[in-house]
Amino acid sequence: MRPLRALVAALLVPACAAGGNNDDSPTLISDSSSDSAALDTATAPDVGFNVDASTTDVTTEPATDVEVIITSDNAYSFGWGDKNQINTFNFRTPSTTAEEIFSCTSGPESYTIPAADAPVSAYLYVIAWSDRAVTQGVVGQFKRKGGLPLFTGTEKWEVCATGDGSYVAPANGPAKDVVNAEIARCNAGSGGKDTTSGGWVNSAGAITPGAVGTLAIGEDNSTDRTAVTPENPFPVACSIDPKARWMWYAAPGDSSPFISTGGNTSREFLLFRLPTAAIPAVK
Repeated sequence: MRPLRALVAALLVPACAAGGNNDDSPTLISDSSSDSAALDTATAPDVGFNVDASTTDVTTEPATDVEVIITSDNAYSFGWGDKNQINTFNFRTPSTTAEEIFSCTSGPESYTIPAADAPVSAYLYVIAWSDRAVTQGVVGQFKRKGGLPLFTGTEKWEVCATGDGSYVAPANGPAKDVVNAEIARCNAGSGGKDTTSGGWVNSAGAITPGAVGTLAIGEDNSTDRTAVTPENPFPVACSIDPKARWMWYAAPGDSSPFISTGGNTSREFLLFRLPTAAIPAVK
């Protein structure tokens, strides 16, 4: 049997290469140094608002791999772990052109999360930061192999704004240890309310007591823009279902979170997370 780390690395296959200003493939670094030894093979039915995967009652049936297609304006890294940390971390080189974000040649990337790494207690994480120009957002789809997809821009997603604005695309984003430190701070709700979200929020508001702002849900992935407007800021992202919606963080008083102000209005970098228990089980 192949070691788990080797299996994870073999299954992480980007759908498209985002090569900056050349034809090189993106830099993907898979770090699974703290993979869980206990593998849970249960899956969950579709569940509602504010899911806590660690306490959700689930049906017992074999789990399947989780298939992901995702892109971000401008930059993201992707990983998975549990409620408290990322165990497997995939660093991506930031996109610098619209083609690298939206096109079918070098746009959205795909990942496969092995079933063993995706029990119902797991969480998927998107770490996002922008270039603070024009537009900003994340869009994607997530499904168990053989099941129905769950999209970005639903109430099942949570976001935490870290307020660490030292990462601006095309600069690389935070390392795994920085991300895990911020996950701990988000869980504790210890961030300042004027510079961070002060914990996790969803589209209805605070999940962590006292957190501020909301998960911003924008347009769906069905219509190319004719001009950048708050109502229609994004072109269509290739390979992602039209029902997927763009998402970002809306700080208190920010009425157009997908349109850049040139500053760190969104209190980046941002952490988005989704409990795997929210992804529809295979029927």
